[in-house]
Amino acid sequence: AALTEAAEGRYGFAVPVVAEAVRETVPGPVRQDLHRRAAAALSRSQPVAWAAVAGHHRAASEDRKWLRAVEKAAESAAASGRYQQAITLLEGTLATPGLPPWARARLAPLLARNAVTGLRSDQTVEVLAQIVRDADLPPAVRGELRLDLGLMLCNQMGRFTDGWQVLEVAADELREVRSPLAARAMAALVMPYWPGASLDVHRRWLAKAVAAADDSGDEAMRTAVLANHVGLAMSGADPDAWELVARLPVQSTDPASARQAARGLCNAADSAVWLGFYGRVDGLLAEGRELAARSGAPYTEHSASGTRLLHAWWTGRWAGLARRCEEFVAATADMPFIASDAYVVRGLLALAQGDWGEARSWLSQRGTFGTENLPVPLGATAAGAVVRLLLARQEVAAAADRARA
Repeated sequence: AALTEAAEGRYGFAVPVVAEAVRETVPGPVRQDLHRRAAAALSRSQPVAWAAVAGHHRAASEDRKWLRAVEKAAESAAASGRYQQAITLLEGTLATPGLPPWARARLAPLLARNAVTGLRSDQTVEVLAQIVRDADLPPAVRGELRLDLGLMLCNQMGRFTDGWQVLEVAADELREVRSPLAARAMAALVMPYWPGASLDVHRRWLAKAVAAADDSGDEAMRTAVLANHVGLAMSGADPDAWELVARLPVQSTDPASARQAARGLCNAADSAVWLGFYGRVDGLLAEGRELAARSGAPYTEHSASGTRLLHAWWTGRWAGLARRCEEFVAATADMPFIASDAYVVRGLLALAQGDWGEARSWLSQRGTFGTENLPVPLGATAAGAVVRLLLARQEVAAAADRARA
């Protein structure tokens, strides 16, 4: 009487609490057998619902089958662009106490790749930071995890100092065991967006990255290095920068190369905004966003959205801009660094409108993270706006202190 027929041949409980009560009355061995049978039945369906299969294998205490199903579920989710689903599943699995080393070695790189391509969570960083300390991991796996951890710390969390140190270790760790990934770590150290290293340091890393990528013969890594060469050249107003942009393989049929080309285009668009090449920005962003969407690079799409907001601010297209900034901040609430452009633009708008309280709040990123971690051009813009705000309020001493800070 407690069962209802949901569809032909499908039965369930109308009241969830009844299902839990029935579950508790079924003896453990019987319950495990039912889970084994459910996993077997689901495995025969097409397409296979691997996440559900994994859950049944785990409930049946079939740990090896559970972990294999988790891997297949994550791969399936990533292949269809559902990166966050893959990340959530892998985070939960890797946080399980007593996970065997072979499973950590297989699942952790899968988590890292999904988090770098998609949108990470703080838990991802914590999980990876713990796993890279595992002495039992093969050196190649540990180096790959360290690379992805460094990329997340720099690009998605704004923890540049920590990320730089991690990437330096990764570049050295991968040099002998995974030369293409060593080139990727070196390429990341080429980008000059954060305070600390001089341009000469970034240029030295560029030379090393180019050599490593050429030696590896990996086209995706060559494109990654080229994309960051574009970023370095644009940031330094190198007249050859546009020629480098034109060399990005935007027609590549390889998704990995296409993702790197998309990143290069969007980085070039960001630099073009700061350099005042406003007429080139829309074209770069349109091509970069389309390529990012086609190749499965949501992080790049989000960063391009921030550049659009900056472009609108600098070109005076302010109608509806405050709302767009607030919507972007809301959409990325658990990853505030990704929305740093939106925070600053919203603060600049408030300052222009004389809303000083709102301006100070937005320009300080509403306390979500320290403004000292912003990329250099954005941080300088926010700091300059705060100085102007203090001067407008006749707080000259505070403005002077802020300017010297």
